[in-house]
Amino acid sequence: MAKKSPVKSTPTRLAAIDVGSNALRMQVAELLPGFVLKPIKTLRSPVRLGRDVFGNQAISDGTMKKAVSAMRSFSEWMEKLEVTQYTAVATSAAREAANGKQFLETVRKESGIDLQLLAGEEEARVVYMAVSRRLPLGDRTVLVVDIGGGSVELILGKDGRVQALESMKMGTVRMLQRLGGSSKDFSRRAREYVEATRSWVDYWLQQQQVDLFVATGGNAEELGDLAQRLFQKPSNDVVSLSELDHIVALLESMSVEERQKKLNLRIDRADVLLPALLVLQTLMRQLKMDSLVVPHVGLKDGLLEDLRFQVLGQRPDGLEREQVLSSVLQLGRKYDFDEAHARKVTELSLQLFDPLQPIHKLTPTHRVLLEAAAWLHDVGKFINFSAHHKHSHYIIMSSPLVGLTTQQRTLVAAIARYHRKAEPGVQHELFRNLTFEERNLVVKLSALLRLAEALDAEHGGMVGQILVRLNKSKVQLTLVGEGDLLLERWAVATKLAPFEKALGVKMVID
Repeated sequence: MAKKSPVKSTPTRLAAIDVGSNALRMQVAELLPGFVLKPIKTLRSPVRLGRDVFGNQAISDGTMKKAVSAMRSFSEWMEKLEVTQYTAVATSAAREAANGKQFLETVRKESGIDLQLLAGEEEARVVYMAVSRRLPLGDRTVLVVDIGGGSVELILGKDGRVQALESMKMGTVRMLQRLGGSSKDFSRRAREYVEATRSWVDYWLQQQQVDLFVATGGNAEELGDLAQRLFQKPSNDVVSLSELDHIVALLESMSVEERQKKLNLRIDRADVLLPALLVLQTLMRQLKMDSLVVPHVGLKDGLLEDLRFQVLGQRPDGLEREQVLSSVLQLGRKYDFDEAHARKVTELSLQLFDPLQPIHKLTPTHRVLLEAAAWLHDVGKFINFSAHHKHSHYIIMSSPLVGLTTQQRTLVAAIARYHRKAEPGVQHELFRNLTFEERNLVVKLSALLRLAEALDAEHGGMVGQILVRLNKSKVQLTLVGEGDLLLERWAVATKLAPFEKALGVKMVID
């Protein structure tokens, strides 16, 4: 009997698209045996969205046409290369553009690419993940400086986790537009602009000693290449401060046209390189760093890593929950929250969530959202006890939470806001802005949080455990703890109505 010819399996190919302020980029990689990513195609289109947005607050028709044409080309390449899965994100310029939504819709309609806005904190998380996979960071305190066209992301990491992050509106294209990039005194203005952030950076670092300074982005990579050529170095991945000083002085002595000719820089790199290097130079001097490392990875690489884990049905090193909770705790401590009470309410919330899963039918991701909201529900007391639930909502919405998307952070803020006083309802704009599914989620999780908060209303930690028993007609709660728990029983009894309405089941307390 003849053997059948083996069927050739289709390779898994992934693509990451980064619609930045200075250019549009796409990287395609193939997932090899052993789940290693092998880059097979890199494309770049020098469409400068930031020139329009940072000057006129909107993307012009001409620039939009160029960007859409580039995205259409990316789509054609993905089809030609048989890409099986992709992710496409837009950063600060698209986020800030008055017609940003129209831009996303036009891209989707004309190219078929589902382009999504990427929050600054999520951008930082993805970049840090890419860096941590390229460099052996160990237990060192690492500062990653990701310089883009619209913003500079500062990411402080230790032990493989992001400790703090901040997005500064100090990107290269933004500086060119605001400070007159073609003027003779641009360098002086840019230095003053960057120097003005010194005291803020000191405050942000909270006196932490940085062990490793890492620079990412196209300008950082160009710096590495220049240093290698000019100083005849064997590699392009480490640049000393003295080498950086020399290159900055060299760029300042040349016009943009001279930089193109003498240093062989692309036209869209020759003007933005100087402001990028001024940022790095200022930060290195401030932190007393002798050198910086260029890992030659960035947002695209991190996006591909995320895609790889999605294909494998995994989360990157369990990063999400632990990273979210690390960021949440840092935010709570920043606003001097009652950590013991927050911990107790979180424990009680999860003791309700887990056994009630057959009723609420929510997922592990939703569990993390509840956990984050429970930790931060009272953080608004830093502003004022009165209406502190509203202040909590404001603080959460205004703060970066690493590991959460912008929409997930919105949900955490809403859950925390509804832990007391008025129940979720369309009379509130924040609730009206949610989708039907999101409203349903907020109703359920805030009902659980209300119960947990009621069980520690006096911040005494009296309730140690909640025993939950389910049957067809009701949920039975048994409280285990110190004393008779009469106050806690009474408090939780006043919160039963929202719970019963949200989950559609009767509850009784032993």
